[in-house]
Amino acid sequence: MPEIHIISLGTKMPVWVNTAVDTYLSRLPRQQFKTTLVEIPIIKRTVTANIKNILAKESQQVITKIPPGFLHICLDRTGKLMTSEKLAQTMQNWLDNSQNVAISIGGPEGFPSSHFQHCQQLWSLSSMTLAHPVARVVLSEQLYRAWSIMTGHPYHRGNSY
Repeated sequence: MPEIHIISLGTKMPVWVNTAVDTYLSRLPRQQFKTTLVEIPIIKRTVTANIKNILAKESQQVITKIPPGFLHICLDRTGKLMTSEKLAQTMQNWLDNSQNVAISIGGPEGFPSSHFQHCQQLWSLSSMTLAHPVARVVLSEQLYRAWSIMTGHPYHRGNSY
């Protein structure tokens, strides 16, 4: 059974974020995908803070949370866009190949470009910039939607209108 780890910068999310993420991830059948949300505290930003150094430290914290052998996918608005149907095909491949996956979500400023050297794939949820709590919700919903496409569950109605 493949594992999907969502490694996200940010703790103390608003209730609506936690509720949405928990709802979508809990709908994925545990016998097919074991999902884990790993939250990493964001380093405090001050007026005089060196953001470049903060981003490098946060990137390193994310990298240390990726288990060996996991496919590392980074989310960034400059990454590859994909459809829900393509994500369903990708998840089916993970299932077929017992591929464990870690998907990383940056903090308020995203990731430094050096972080992407540690990724095997770079994805975008949108060409628009999303707040990191919103990215967490969108990713969780899309993982559930992709599973619903894989299994023929009626949740996805993308082609039925």
